[in-house]
Amino acid sequence: MKKITIMMLALMMVLFTQCKKDNLDNTDSNTETDVRKVKVRCEIPLGDNKGAKSDFTDLMTDGSIKWSTGTERIYLAVHHETNPQIVELTAETTLSATTLAFEGEVDETILTDGETYNVWYLGNSMNLETPYVTKTETDDVITSISGSIATQSGSLEDLGYHHIAKAEVTATEEADGSFTLPLHGMLKNQMAIAYMDLTDVTKLSGSAIVGTGYTLAYSDGEYKFEVSDENKEISIEGENADKSKSFVVLLPNASANVDIENNNNYRYTFKDGLAASSLYYRYISDVEVWTLKWEYHPFINGHEYVDLGLPSGLKWATCNVGANASEEYGNYYAWGETTTKSDYSSSTSLTYGLSNSQLLSQGIIDGNNNLTPSYDAATANWGGSWRMPTKAEYEELIYNCTWTWTTQNDVNGYKVTGKNGNYIFLPAAGYRFGSSLYTGGDYGYYWSSTPYDDDLYDDYAYYLYFGSGGEDVNDNNRYRGHTVRPVSK
Repeated sequence: MKKITIMMLALMMVLFTQCKKDNLDNTDSNTETDVRKVKVRCEIPLGDNKGAKSDFTDLMTDGSIKWSTGTERIYLAVHHETNPQIVELTAETTLSATTLAFEGEVDETILTDGETYNVWYLGNSMNLETPYVTKTETDDVITSISGSIATQSGSLEDLGYHHIAKAEVTATEEADGSFTLPLHGMLKNQMAIAYMDLTDVTKLSGSAIVGTGYTLAYSDGEYKFEVSDENKEISIEGENADKSKSFVVLLPNASANVDIENNNNYRYTFKDGLAASSLYYRYISDVEVWTLKWEYHPFINGHEYVDLGLPSGLKWATCNVGANASEEYGNYYAWGETTTKSDYSSSTSLTYGLSNSQLLSQGIIDGNNNLTPSYDAATANWGGSWRMPTKAEYEELIYNCTWTWTTQNDVNGYKVTGKNGNYIFLPAAGYRFGSSLYTGGDYGYYWSSTPYDDDLYDDYAYYLYFGSGGEDVNDNNRYRGHTVRPVSK
């Protein structure tokens, strides 16, 4: 009887085992409730089917994330109601792979069929013994990850591309209880990394520059990716400074620019932000592919200009008088005056009530009906060949360029693009009347050097006027404070 009982118990155990789903049975013997793990598999298509070097061609428009050989890791962020966690998935990769299959394990109750989750790619990892992220764990559950771009491993040829990205995946529960997470569509860039040779560079500046440290953690019902916020301008000084390489972290921002300068009047600008998937960098070897192409930006008397390809050949300054960046408003001047003041009214105006013939006789304008250098705010403040534009030169700018109302570094204004593709940005700086600023952020008022061409009017001059609805050359009272954008031949 005892033998029959043992046989019956054994048979029941076999039947019970066969009815279970085929999953990883990792049982925690120290708890009263078994915690079962199920397989999670995230498949990512790569490159083509001809064995070409694998990249994100199928997921990004230019294949700008590339895998390293060895072990790659991605992280699945699970926004579970009571047990949010981050799951590490790994894959062994080769450069000839066309599909990457990242695999891992997760508690059976964590994922839900049909639910959407985020998968994060945090750079290259060639050696499991040297992790490139730090994991914070509680009871063997990853609650947050953090790291620094500067300490990530990976081959040099992969640096300089988008390294931090995420994608949405929808979980599908299979018959055996495992989950698949098919990754298709575009990756959303969270951070771009420029790896550059800074041997001759003197300054990096721009609102998109931040620190190299990052953290992914659960907060307020969602996983948030945060980057350390450091100085927006980095000066590189000192003979002993290591300028051979540098990591600069750039956040995708359609209105942010980043400038890299050196002592040879060269500059490279990441224009219009980094939301686009292309990012170029200057490589420290002789390799020419994907290297940053330096652009020559000559200066006149210390101030940079842009050649817009205008018929006249006129060069336009990149910022207003009194500004250090193209989106800064700069100073305000009454027409024919070269210094700022606290009150812009008729009682404080140098030229109020003067006819054109009086302006000429007093040497304020010349025989061509334009301000002379001593009364020109651009010439007086910048020197050299800089001067204020004439009425005709503003009209040339309007008729030969494309005007696009936009926002740059949170500042409204017009992007004025020449036929050669070069452009300037004119912020909507408003105007000053009395002691107040009016219409800043909505309209632009830029003085020309040309007074109104009717001698009967003794208080008007031409200026460039624009708002979101368009641009034109108009006339206004000379005592009002307008901005000045210099030009030069």
